[in-house]
Amino acid sequence: MDEAEALGKVEGEKETAQVEVGRLREEVKVVEAKGRNANKEIERLRKELEKLQAGFATQKELEDEYQKQVDDMFLFGYQCCMKKNNITQHIPNYPSNDMDKAADTSTQGDEVPSIVDPSTEQ
Repeated sequence: MDEAEALGKVEGEKETAQVEVGRLREEVKVVEAKGRNANKEIERLRKELEKLQAGFATQKELEDEYQKQVDDMFLFGYQCCMKKNNITQHIPNYPSNDMDKAADTSTQGDEVPSIVDPSTEQ
């Protein structure tokens, strides 16, 4: 009977091990499924990020173009107002594509007369 007990004990352990193997296999399947879902979510988020970045770049380009148009309209309106009121002294003529260069040369040769304070005048 001693051998029968040992055989029964081994068979019980074998059955327990098989149940544990089955449970672990199911757990592996669940983990693999979660991993696939996580990879799909990562890919979806990556695509969404790319889409948002492209949209942001487009929006930034539009804002820059809009600001350039606003600046051009302001400058044009300013020049028209000056011409309308016949104000031409010390007014630089800005070319449309070379604003920085014109701004640097606008003050060359212009002298501002000093302001005389009547209270200190003798």
